[in-house]
Amino acid sequence: MKLVPLVLLGLSLFPVWVSAEPPESEVQKPSVEAVQSETTEAQTPAQEESQATKQQVTPENNGQSATQNNEKVASTEVQATPVVEKLNNTLLEVMKRGKELGYQGRYAFLAPVVKEVYDFKAISKYVLGKHWNTLSLEQKQNFIEKLTEYGIAAYASQFSDYAGEQFKILSEEPFRNRFRVVKSILEVPEDEDVNFVYILRKAGDSWKIIDVRYDGVSDLALKRSQFTEILGKEGFEGLLTKLDEKIANYARGKNKSKNKG
Repeated sequence: MKLVPLVLLGLSLFPVWVSAEPPESEVQKPSVEAVQSETTEAQTPAQEESQATKQQVTPENNGQSATQNNEKVASTEVQATPVVEKLNNTLLEVMKRGKELGYQGRYAFLAPVVKEVYDFKAISKYVLGKHWNTLSLEQKQNFIEKLTEYGIAAYASQFSDYAGEQFKILSEEPFRNRFRVVKSILEVPEDEDVNFVYILRKAGDSWKIIDVRYDGVSDLALKRSQFTEILGKEGFEGLLTKLDEKIANYARGKNKSKNKG
């Protein structure tokens, strides 16, 4: 089996429907910063004061702020890696048992893990951009559920067989305190290894994946560009219809990569 990079992890969640290439600025911009501005609330005065205190330089820290020291400590701690490892291990198990399980079995096996490791609410809010605020609460919930269903369907369809592939974690680093960057590699026998960069943010007591990058391309930013175009042409209901069509095609095996052997 030959796995194509753009049909592996996060980038497999939303196949390209629009023939035109998305603007380079949209694909390459730091999606973490965008998610941060899109999904976080303004700090209260008390929080701002606390943040300012952390930034103060004291004699005890040798001219470094408390935030810098905390980041140095955090950089040596593994926090988000187990989340990516859980996803990778589940994908490998599904690949090894692909034919035994069949599509529905793979979907059922993957569903709880994909829901656990991805923050589909944050992803939904970002990929819809300004359209998010025009939706009712019911529409927002429907979209989150549909996007989640689609993500699971994509994994269940693409990860259907096994030829000795192995995932490895390369590193984990903090980013702006609130995010973690986990670098992973997929070793593919008799083919090029594939490098992935996962962006995770804290959601409650756990870390959740909000973006996956391959070769510097942000899946989150790419899909926002694609979804924006679909919304502009066909509206919200049109986007839901597209997702339903893709989910149905995955179940019928019509969206499998032609480059997988």
